[in-house]
Amino acid sequence: MTEHAQTQHSQTEQAQTEEAQTEHAREMTVTWQDPAVGLAELPQLSGIDYLRKMMARELPGPPIASHMLMDIVDIAEGTVTFRCEPNESHYNPIGMVHGGLVCTLL
Repeated sequence: MTEHAQTQHSQTEQAQTEEAQTEHAREMTVTWQDPAVGLAELPQLSGIDYLRKMMARELPGPPIASHMLMDIVDIAEGTVTFRCEPNESHYNPIGMVHGGLVCTLL
């Protein structure tokens, strides 16, 4: 095979690989609010009141919660309960929810 033919063959293989990757591509848009807004109010609030305001959407939650699809569902003295709805973007290579997401919830 000539050098020109090898280059064309390599370019064709690369284009096929890129096409296959695009065909299986997924996309997720993550939107969050500026956490500095909540941080500005933090000095005037107790920890539990700060969390209650986040739960009521009066203060922005942490940006990671937007990607992890986490919400606070219950707050009581000494405990906070979160809910998370993992999707395919949270999977590891073997198709299970990534351990990092689980550790984040802890």
